[in-house]
Amino acid sequence: MGETETDALLAVGLSKSFKGFVAVDRLNIGVHRGECFGLLGVNGAGKTTTIQMLTGAEVINSGGSCILGYNLGVNRRKVATFSFTFSRIMVLRVSLQYLSQVGYCPQVDPLVNVMTAKETLLMYARLRGIPESVAEQHVDSLIDQLGLTEYKDKCCGTYSGGNKRKLSTAIAMVGEPPLLFLDEPTLGVDPVSRRKIWNALVDCTNNGQSIVLTSHSMEECEYLCHRVGIMVNGRFRCLGSPQYLKDKYCQGYTIKVKTRMSASAEKLEELKAFLVQTFGGSFLRDEYIGRLNFLVERRDVNWAQLFSTVREIKTRFEDVVEDSLVGETSLEDVFLSFTSKQVQQRP
Repeated sequence: MGETETDALLAVGLSKSFKGFVAVDRLNIGVHRGECFGLLGVNGAGKTTTIQMLTGAEVINSGGSCILGYNLGVNRRKVATFSFTFSRIMVLRVSLQYLSQVGYCPQVDPLVNVMTAKETLLMYARLRGIPESVAEQHVDSLIDQLGLTEYKDKCCGTYSGGNKRKLSTAIAMVGEPPLLFLDEPTLGVDPVSRRKIWNALVDCTNNGQSIVLTSHSMEECEYLCHRVGIMVNGRFRCLGSPQYLKDKYCQGYTIKVKTRMSASAEKLEELKAFLVQTFGGSFLRDEYIGRLNFLVERRDVNWAQLFSTVREIKTRFEDVVEDSLVGETSLEDVFLSFTSKQVQQRP
């Protein structure tokens, strides 16, 4: 999985339970230096809990991790000390030396509503020990990179959800820490701003920084991640580069058919049977109101056969088919094939 001397992050056997509910189950993970690693999974799979354990926000039940040379399992006192429990809240004091090497963007925006974006970033720059002579220039650069120039002198409390996420991501990037933990950094961000965040994160990995990213956007993961791991019930079900996962687990093509609302149930069943019989090994993967999604697993089928079949169903089932789309299997197809096994159990 990795080596403590060469990897920015190495965790072995991480486990966390809440009142009998196993959120993370003996998870092993290694993140190389200069790599963006994607943690994928449906809600409740254990992604956020994993990041919280690695950043010190949650106590690890068992297992250990080595982050930037700090062994959280063996030399825990070097990294964190625990204070007394008061009102059922355990306060975690993580050493400043360790935290100075890590940037963290949690799901809940850590903002002070009466402060502006520039004031917030300057505060974090000072906390990280960036000299005053370069702090403002560094903050202005981050503001420009993430598209916050228009809002930099406005109070955070007036921001939209997307702008709050941009500022939270900028906070994690202050000081160019070697390791970034980003928990859904582009949630609610518009497409133009999302692209700016992606480009900023690509610059981070090009500069040798490592990133652990959670996201529900498959497009985002394909753009940013060198490797991804799909979590199901607190464990990895598959691990590798996006292209490797697509080639290994979802070989073939997809045919998506949009049907007319006036189509009869009998005609719909006839259309489904036709597509399944035309390509041996194909099947209807999912069906929504007015949409059919077929997976063709055979690799000996070529594009000419696919398009020919699509033209035929448009002619034969003219009163049923409104539109159709042919494509290769995607990372989302891999994601759906594994996450269907997620147990919806809550603590």
